[in-house]
Amino acid sequence: MPLLHSVVRLAAVLSFGASCVLASAQNSAPKLVTENGRHALLVDGSPYLVLGAQIGNSSAWPEMLPKVWPALEAMHVNTGEAPVYWEQIEPQPGHFDWTNVDALIDGAREHHLHLVLLWFGTWKNGNDHYVPQWVKRDPVHFPRMMNLAGMPIDDLSANAPANMEADRKAFAALMHHVAEKDGAEHTVLMIQVENESGGIGAARDFSPSSNREFAGQVPTELVKALGKKAGTWSEVFPGNADEAFQAWHQARYVNAVAEAGKRELNIPFYCNVWLAYPPGELPERHIPTAGIGYPSGGPNQGMLSLWKAAAPSIDMIGPDIYANNVDFVFDIFNTYSRPDNPLWIPEIGQGNNYAPFFFAALGQGAIGFSPFGVDWTGFLQNGSVPRAHAENFALLGPMQRTIAKLNYEGKVMTFIEGAGGVDQEKLFAADEGASKRATSSNAESALIGQVRLANAMVPPEQTGTAATRAADAAGAWVTEVRFGFPQKDGEAAPGNSNKEGRVMVAQMGQDEFLLTGIGGAVFFHRPGLLTGIRMQILTAEEGYYTPGATAGAAEVWHMTRILNGDETDRGIRFPDPSARTNAGGEQAASGDPAPPASARRGPMAVRIVLGRF
Repeated sequence: MPLLHSVVRLAAVLSFGASCVLASAQNSAPKLVTENGRHALLVDGSPYLVLGAQIGNSSAWPEMLPKVWPALEAMHVNTGEAPVYWEQIEPQPGHFDWTNVDALIDGAREHHLHLVLLWFGTWKNGNDHYVPQWVKRDPVHFPRMMNLAGMPIDDLSANAPANMEADRKAFAALMHHVAEKDGAEHTVLMIQVENESGGIGAARDFSPSSNREFAGQVPTELVKALGKKAGTWSEVFPGNADEAFQAWHQARYVNAVAEAGKRELNIPFYCNVWLAYPPGELPERHIPTAGIGYPSGGPNQGMLSLWKAAAPSIDMIGPDIYANNVDFVFDIFNTYSRPDNPLWIPEIGQGNNYAPFFFAALGQGAIGFSPFGVDWTGFLQNGSVPRAHAENFALLGPMQRTIAKLNYEGKVMTFIEGAGGVDQEKLFAADEGASKRATSSNAESALIGQVRLANAMVPPEQTGTAATRAADAAGAWVTEVRFGFPQKDGEAAPGNSNKEGRVMVAQMGQDEFLLTGIGGAVFFHRPGLLTGIRMQILTAEEGYYTPGATAGAAEVWHMTRILNGDETDRGIRFPDPSARTNAGGEQAASGDPAPPASARRGPMAVRIVLGRF
């Protein structure tokens, strides 16, 4: 009997301990974590994928919010992005009004959403339009940038301590209030510090004091961080010294603001960026020069490394993307996906042709994705949302934590029709029994091309190449995705008329995969062999996920049926109800009502187990 009592007591202690650990995880603040160069946003103690939407610039007023929340719900988001206006929260120096902030947090909770708050402080789209009137009316105390001609422009100077101090105090007060209101519930996941900071109208501040500093030496800490030789700004940064000077001072300014805020609320802080795009068609965008073609001093492609060195209190920098050129977007993903910078897309165009980039970003390890302008205050017609984006979020929303976890482990690959054509292959390599994302040229050489086996009568050791045989011996699998329907026997895949096909494949185990997508069919084969040769599908479960029992808990898989026969022999098919199969079909416009998930033909997700023989 004493032994039984001891066992029961031990079980109670262990149960209590597990409950404490779970409660601690659920109450912990959101944070970014990094392992092996991959990143995750932890919310309630587990990886979380931000399925976001940013509301309009003037939509965060309490009277507008009834037109905001229904649009976000129709979009199937789990996180809304909303601005906080410096001019609203501090109408007089030191006097704060939290009406808008509280309405945002309370409304998000009521609609079971998380929030990202966007600080519209010193900078908004390269201007100072959201600073309070008492700042705008006192240019002597709050100096503006001066252009090359010595004239003031529509930007506060990043070189003026008074400007930084005013912004720093306001932001710290905001973070203090959010910590008091939300420190336990963590409705707010992240904070954006400023918005597309930079100067429009000058490459840098040309005030007399700035000119004197520009003629001096580059700070030693920056020279060391970038691995450059000491010298003046013109010597260290030939060709873009003005922009580098502005970026340094701007990054230090933003870092000081963020540093003050972090002392009040330690959750992830990031900056978004107006990218340096190729020259545009409008006259004011013809010249790809800092301060003219794009705001000077922001963390754009050329200044990213400088910013990472100068602003350590900024946890990540996310690109705002408003160009749908595939090569450009992929180059941006590669630039901003770094071991020291998680890929996070805080703004992107709401058009349907931007939606496949969500899958592409996932394939690069992104922690989240957020189209801009989703509300019913005038951006969109009441009852409508960007169709293709809403389809993405409806599809992946129920399994977002599962995907975020697998992505953090490096086990997610994605395929988008616009980037690789109608028939694509990728290799899932094996490493000591654990799968991993293959990114090397060796992985590419293990794909088949034209040397793939055409029949089953040749011994495996005589098929393919040395690379394919080595990959096969290690237990690798090749995933092939063919886009468009109908896919007729013996004919190439037709592709989708709207070119919006996108598919995700995640490796859950050595031979187990999670599949989902829109507009494509998924096949598997052994390296060096055709689909169906010396391999088989052991099981293919169609189903869906539901949330775990507690916040942050693993999602629960529910099987609806086992696929076989025509539903597996011709690939696991994920049709796109919005794509026309006839040639020349027009793409649906942004803002089309999204069909309900139940109206989609084909499985929402499939878990498949493969076997070799």
